[in-house]
Amino acid sequence: MKTKRRRFWIGFGSLAAVALGIAAYALQTRGAAHDLGLTNSDLAAGSYPDVEALRAKTKAVADAYLAQRETELKELCGGPFQLAFDDSLSPKASALGYRSSFYYYCWDIYLPYSLQPNSGSPYTLLVQLSDGTEGHQHDPGKSRVLRAIVIDPTGLTRRTLQ
Repeated sequence: MKTKRRRFWIGFGSLAAVALGIAAYALQTRGAAHDLGLTNSDLAAGSYPDVEALRAKTKAVADAYLAQRETELKELCGGPFQLAFDDSLSPKASALGYRSSFYYYCWDIYLPYSLQPNSGSPYTLLVQLSDGTEGHQHDPGKSRVLRAIVIDPTGLTRRTLQ
């Protein structure tokens, strides 16, 4: 009788551990539909926003910021360059430690751009944005750029624009 009960609890415990592991994996899975590099748990913490609207608003702010920094980027590239938003670089950014998230009370998003000098190797440009406001609140309509990070093909940071 004790052997059967022990087997039952061991089996039940194993099943519960597997179920918890699957649930944890599902919450941490990075969503492919939006490619902002956010996890499902980030989306839940941020009350499941309209991700496409969040992307559009943050991209508009990042594009305006980068337009103002054109001379610095031209200097870095040694002349003319091509700049393009490239959300396929999100996994690379995440692997380098730059992860978008819902950080305590606000969105902390890294938008990846491809920075291609007319001569030379391409760079990855990450624009970090936040929608944090005073009083530890957030307003997704009022994102601001915290910094832009230029990363060379080897993964080293070449320059940070503040």
